[in-house]
Amino acid sequence: MQSVKQREVEFQRFPKHKTNYIKTFKRMLTERKKRELPTEWKTGQEVFEWWLGQ
Repeated sequence: MQSVKQREVEFQRFPKHKTNYIKTFKRMLTERKKRELPTEWKTGQEVFEWWLGQ
């Protein structure tokens, strides 16, 4: 498993990957709201930061 630092370096090298992760997390939240499922996050960025462990 990659460390947080390794992922941060990877996202600096490939910023589009970071953007795509955040967009995907945003779509996930939209779908969860549509299905009336609970979530503690409000934005794709919040999910991304949680996923990175920050």
